[in-house]
Amino acid sequence: MKFISTLLTLLFSFILQAQSFETYFKDETIRLDFVFQGNKNQTKTILNPLVSTGKWYGRKVNLDKNLLQGDAEIVVYGLKSKKVIYTQSFSSLYFEWLTQKSANQEIFTQEQVLYIPFPKEKFKVVLNKFEKNKPVKIYEQTFDLSNKNLIKVDNSEIKFKELHKATETYSPINVAIVAEGFTKEEMPIFEKYAQKTLNSLFNHKAFKNHTDKFNIYAVLAESKDSGVSSPSKNKNINTVAQSNFDTFGYERYLTTSKIFKLHNELAGLSADHIIIIANTNVYGGGGIYNAYTLTSIYDQTFHAVVVHEFGHSFAGLADEYFYEDDIFSNTIPLDIEPWNKNNTTLVNFDSKWKNKLANDTPIPTDATLFKDDRVGVYEGIKNGKVYIPHQNCRMHTNEAHDFCSVCTDAIEELILFYTKQK
Repeated sequence: MKFISTLLTLLFSFILQAQSFETYFKDETIRLDFVFQGNKNQTKTILNPLVSTGKWYGRKVNLDKNLLQGDAEIVVYGLKSKKVIYTQSFSSLYFEWLTQKSANQEIFTQEQVLYIPFPKEKFKVVLNKFEKNKPVKIYEQTFDLSNKNLIKVDNSEIKFKELHKATETYSPINVAIVAEGFTKEEMPIFEKYAQKTLNSLFNHKAFKNHTDKFNIYAVLAESKDSGVSSPSKNKNINTVAQSNFDTFGYERYLTTSKIFKLHNELAGLSADHIIIIANTNVYGGGGIYNAYTLTSIYDQTFHAVVVHEFGHSFAGLADEYFYEDDIFSNTIPLDIEPWNKNNTTLVNFDSKWKNKLANDTPIPTDATLFKDDRVGVYEGIKNGKVYIPHQNCRMHTNEAHDFCSVCTDAIEELILFYTKQK
């Protein structure tokens, strides 16, 4: 009897979740291709014609709220229901660039792809960027759509392999591991690193505990040229994602600005999260929250770096280390609390890991005070008054065996948010 009661409860919960999504949306995807252009003085937001990409593969639970703030958010309002029916927070290379000195005068342009489920009613899309943790509207438009006024992007010839299948099928997390700078002949090398990526992720507790919630695919996207562009070395080649080193003048920062091209390659295989594996032995990478992870196949630390960068792109985790020439270390505002779960300026430490501290832990915490790796408030960015929870973490060093307790909690909380109705 108890078993039947439990089964009915689970079934009822499933129906409630399904109704929540199906009440407002068709099982289809709308892709919004934005262009951000501007500097610290102004941001111009341009929307290209809307694109249809097939079934909806994003989350189907907790649609009207975000667990993380991010640097920006897309908010979809149903005009008939008069409520938020979908939202997603994100970051962008554009918002990172706004923190640089060159953004005082220079104009920068960045593509941004955002996906929403297809609303059944007339709807309004709003984009907000966050300034001092407060939303500032940068775009607004109302739509009344039918399939007839959408551009269909069809890439039915996309080549991919399913590496891992979720057993929780209502709202799984879909991850595409994409080949970058691999020719047809080099594709076996990519497949090896795609499998290494999966193994590396699932070797970390936060992901290992939830392997049943992930679909993971290897996308065998062939590039015309082998390798990755590096402007400082006058190396500019033709690859799937058009990635390059030297972003913002930082030689190890590997990113891409050609987001539309990348997502055209992925049409037909909608993915919540993207990991791009670049065919270069040069050490480097980058991870942008709800945009992509991009990392080289530098073999000595590949297993650590790809998971570190996915910590950025999947869970919005911040770096916990400092380099004298780090392009972002001196740009973190100290008068607000970072939205990242694993950094604090102590402006609002109650919202972070304060409840995990032992009673005898001083704030801030001297790194030499404890012999064990206990939770503390340690100096992260040197003399910058930005603090981190542990000295040993995947977001701190390549030598760490796992994420620290705070980062692990943050990842698991987000996994459950994407897959379980709150």
